[in-house]
Amino acid sequence: MRSSFSILIIFAALTVVGLGLAPRLSLQYLPSARAPQLTVTYAWPNAAPALLEQEVATPLEGAFDLVRGVRSIYSVSGNGSGSIRLELDEEADIDYLRFEVAMRIRQLYPRLPAG
Repeated sequence: MRSSFSILIIFAALTVVGLGLAPRLSLQYLPSARAPQLTVTYAWPNAAPALLEQEVATPLEGAFDLVRGVRSIYSVSGNGSGSIRLELDEEADIDYLRFEVAMRIRQLYPRLPAG
C-alpha cells in the first residue's frame, strides 16, 4: 500500500503535466454552424416510393440542381410522401435561394402529377 506522501507527489506530478498540456487543447467558444439548408416536402397519397422518386423527386432535383448556391441535394421518398433537402453554400443568401427554389417549383408544377 502506498503512503499518503507518495500519493500526494503523484497527484502533484499529474497536475503539472495536465497544466502543461492544457494550452494544446483546442477550444471552440462558439459551436460550428451547420451549413444552411432548405427542405422541400411533398405528398402524393397512396403512391409507391419508386413512383414518387420517378415522377416527383427526380424532376425537382433536376430543377434544384440548376440553382446557384446549392451545394448538395439529398432526397427521401416513402409511401405517399417524401422530402428533398438542399444544403446551401455558407455565403448564400437564403431568402434569395428560397425564392429561386419556389420559382423552380412553380415552373414544374404543371408537369407534376395531379394530387
